[in-house]
Amino acid sequence: MKLRAHHVSLGRHSDSFWIVFGFVLVLLVGGIDYLTGPEVSFSIFYLFPVSLAVWLSARWAGILISLASATTWLVADLVAGATYSSPVIALWNAAVRLGFFLIVTYILSALKELKEHLEERVEERTAALGAEIAERKRVEEEIRRLNEELEQRVGERTAELEAINKELEAFSYSISHDLRAPLRAIGGFSRIVLEEFAPHLPEQAQRYLDMVRGNAQQMGHLIDDLLSFSRLSRQPVHRQPVAPGDLVKRALEDLRAEQEGRHVDIIIGDLPVCLADPSLLKQVWMNLLSNALKFTRRREVAVIEIGCLTDSHSSLQIATSQSDRSRSAISHPKSPIYFVRDNGVGFEMQYANKLFEVFQRLHNAEEYEGTGVGLAIAQRILHRHGGRIWAEAEVDRGATFYFTL
Repeated sequence: MKLRAHHVSLGRHSDSFWIVFGFVLVLLVGGIDYLTGPEVSFSIFYLFPVSLAVWLSARWAGILISLASATTWLVADLVAGATYSSPVIALWNAAVRLGFFLIVTYILSALKELKEHLEERVEERTAALGAEIAERKRVEEEIRRLNEELEQRVGERTAELEAINKELEAFSYSISHDLRAPLRAIGGFSRIVLEEFAPHLPEQAQRYLDMVRGNAQQMGHLIDDLLSFSRLSRQPVHRQPVAPGDLVKRALEDLRAEQEGRHVDIIIGDLPVCLADPSLLKQVWMNLLSNALKFTRRREVAVIEIGCLTDSHSSLQIATSQSDRSRSAISHPKSPIYFVRDNGVGFEMQYANKLFEVFQRLHNAEEYEGTGVGLAIAQRILHRHGGRIWAEAEVDRGATFYFTL
């Protein structure tokens, strides 16, 4: 903008020069016009000084040169011997020529103003783009700085998490080795006392020792489940095509002892192939089927159904909206939704949010054994597969557990 202002100022200071120069050109063209006589026309050359004055000076300069050109043209014609039938015709020709020059003057002046306006717009836009580029560079630099800070914080946080994981691994090692030995000793010595000194012990003392052995065994199971739960975070997930039906049959075979002496109807529906880690997915089926067998124990005829849903928006919307577990249920309506349904004791849905928390139980431990870790393990496995798990139930009417991968 400063450069343009300087250029305009220079043009205004040289107006007198361009006017004088224009008059000189007009006289030169008039002289040539006179010397060539009326037979050769130099009328087109009168436009040159007019155009030069308008473009390099101003509109009023063009008007002056136009008057000079029309007058010089008329004088040159008269001096060269041009004859007119009437002086009015000579004046009329001069007026027409002047009008032509003035039209050219105004056209060139308008073009000059348009050019200057466009130059101003270009300069303004250039300045705006320069400011925008500078702002964008500043923002990019700020983003780069924030990214560096974020990377640094992530690195620090990662290091902290790695240290925490190492501490957890050390803690798990301590549990698996340091705590198991005392538990084995408690259980072993309690059994020895019962086997060798039972006749000499009161019935109440024997019952106390049985309770000690039972609690030691329960503690051992709890330690095993905690170790399994902690290992899930580090255990890699090896995805491959898996037939869930085969895993269900193998899980039921492993749980055959829980079915002995009972009337259990097991219905296995069509279970489509999925991508999952076979060993981890089998653990999910084991935990869900073990719960189903456990909580149908008091039924004369236990009914357990294993199946899959592929289009279940309407049937699951109500059930899954009762907690934040619902985010998994219908986000991918075409993905298979596996389920395990039983006719057991069920539970109240207001407590469903506690199902998948470690050590949370909805039933009395004296009635239904367990450590309260199985469903938490199932949820951890499914989360590592990118899936979800949720449940719906009614008291004394059974429960259904759904999950996706």
